[in-house]
Amino acid sequence: MTLNPKNGLKVLEFYYRFIDGKTSIQQAGRIKNETNTAVFHYVLPEFGFERDDYSQKMTAEETNAAKAVLKGISIQSLSKMRGSIQRSFAKLKVSPSRVLRSSRAETRVKAEMLAGEAF
Repeated sequence: MTLNPKNGLKVLEFYYRFIDGKTSIQQAGRIKNETNTAVFHYVLPEFGFERDDYSQKMTAEETNAAKAVLKGISIQSLSKMRGSIQRSFAKLKVSPSRVLRSSRAETRVKAEMLAGEAF
């Protein structure tokens, strides 16, 4: 696998490989779950992914559909992610505590990417 991701799904896969190599199994699992929630519940709806009930856990079919949408998102479009998350938070009336957790995750990812560690 080259370190030149072409779409959103590849970026996510690279990030998970990075997390696996830098953290404990338990911490990696938590980070991946938080990242999946942020991406699948808050980012992808702004790129056309829809679900019937956002309060329920995603089914395997929904997860596969979400990954297909993510695969169709170009790496250049990922720069719009912050605005996408903020619009989704407003639409879905997300609690301030959840917004804070998402902001912390975003800060962590940016720091890792700026340090050149993630890719």
